[in-house]
Amino acid sequence: MESTIPIVDVWMQHPSRQFRELPMFESLRRWTRHETPYTDMPLEATLSAMDEAGVQVGLLSAWWGPHAPLIGNKVLFGSNYPMLTRRECLQDLAMLALDEETTRLFLAENAARVFALR
Repeated sequence: MESTIPIVDVWMQHPSRQFRELPMFESLRRWTRHETPYTDMPLEATLSAMDEAGVQVGLLSAWWGPHAPLIGNKVLFGSNYPMLTRRECLQDLAMLALDEETTRLFLAENAARVFALR
């Protein structure tokens, strides 16, 4: 019997290669017998796993460690209006110098995917 209650992953993670290489995960790598891949995990792999599990909404937070981000910028755009205008947010975004794909995902495509707008 299929659940009518939406499944929400409130601790969703899409870790970077740098995150997975951290020493704190050494025991997990030994236990699972997995080596850290040389590349970042494709976003599609995380989305596919969530789809397979029936997750309809995922909440993702960036993690910042003592020296660098641990889980990076797979986020949705939000202006924090009226404190920050849309123009101010877009100017700040331009200063990050993200590549075209990441910018497109940030501004529209991540939200479209999460909220099933397409």
